[in-house]
Amino acid sequence: MTKALTGFLFATAVSLVAMGPVAPARAGVDFNIFINPGPGIYVVPGAGRISCREAAYRLHVRGYRRIGVIDCLGKSYSFEARRDGRLWIVKVSAHSGRIIDVRRA
Repeated sequence: MTKALTGFLFATAVSLVAMGPVAPARAGVDFNIFINPGPGIYVVPGAGRISCREAAYRLHVRGYRRIGVIDCLGKSYSFEARRDGRLWIVKVSAHSGRIIDVRRA
């Protein structure tokens, strides 16, 4: 009985070490999964959306400050942000991350 338990514990430890560290899940990452007519399941990287936080960061990099979220649903995200001392309403594409519309608030 002791040999069987020791063998089981050893096998469990080896399998856990073999799996390696598990990376934490990232919020806001989408994966499109489709089944090919051939064998296997394939993941298409880059076909998803960027997160609302990533879109706000991209605005910050482009010189916008005091960025507030108006809407982060749908095909585009809307933000209220300041740039050059003025208040702007900025829309960012949820898929590409590009600014698609800028209006004075």
